[in-house]
Amino acid sequence: MKEIIIDKNSAEQRIDKYLMKKFNLPPSLINKFLRKKSIKVNNGKVQNNYLLKSSDVIHLYVNDDLLNNESQNKYFLKSSSDIEVIYEDDNFLFISKPVGIPTHYCKNFSENLTDKVKKYLYNKNQTLINDDYFSTFSPLNRLDTNTTGLIVFAKNRPSMLFFRKMQEENKIHKFYLARIEGVLKNKSGKLENYYIKDSKNNKALIFDDQTKDSVKVSLEYKVISQNKSSSIVEVKLLTGKSHQIRAQFAHIGNPLVADTKYNAKHIKNNYQKLMAYKIEFDFIDQKEFSYLSNKTISIPLKKSLRFLEA
Repeated sequence: MKEIIIDKNSAEQRIDKYLMKKFNLPPSLINKFLRKKSIKVNNGKVQNNYLLKSSDVIHLYVNDDLLNNESQNKYFLKSSSDIEVIYEDDNFLFISKPVGIPTHYCKNFSENLTDKVKKYLYNKNQTLINDDYFSTFSPLNRLDTNTTGLIVFAKNRPSMLFFRKMQEENKIHKFYLARIEGVLKNKSGKLENYYIKDSKNNKALIFDDQTKDSVKVSLEYKVISQNKSSSIVEVKLLTGKSHQIRAQFAHIGNPLVADTKYNAKHIKNNYQKLMAYKIEFDFIDQKEFSYLSNKTISIPLKKSLRFLEA
């Protein structure tokens, strides 16, 4: 039997999600254990959607060999910790993700950014390895493997919940820089379309009119510079869908430079020219997070432009 006492960093999440992450167990097995009362909370049966509370006590009457998978959460120790920190405080860590490295674990890559960040934080404070939140640690946003830019990590659960709440209330704004093929007629504007994700081909489909299962997507842009063959634009995402920027600009005939997935011209040994370079906090007073009020965190513009112009 194993006992877990929930602290504030592990509270306010579903018990099935928590245990899946902590022990690397499939959801079907967690649900089976809950149904058969092999997992109890405060000595009682709970449903898989039960929201954990601080000081809850979980008892697991489960084979120890299954729970030993918890040690797999320490595989990050094999990773390097060479990350580029753009901003850091007691609650958040903003990292510049390079091109060619996945945000999360991917079997086709030897390393991923999340493991690098965990190793970086572990090197600063090794007691974190015993923290439940650290075992389920993950970024608050993600970028495609071939996209570079800001990735945000929360160092504790209250910070994570705060960031997500601000996102839901549209009080966090994300800005990208992109180099696109051709010259735009309007130097600033708004793109509004309808979007469907083709998961089979890992591609976004864009339509001018609403179709079955489509959702509305929009972004604002302004031209930073241009030449005869391409333009650099700043993009403010108003909705956040996978491949949205890439697909919307391709839809109007201006795909990102080197983005062959969306019909750009092939450039040898190159990646699509897209960088998540700036995040703005658009709120005034949020108690312990008031220090972030109206704060902007960004990768230096000169560095961003060097990447786009290379």
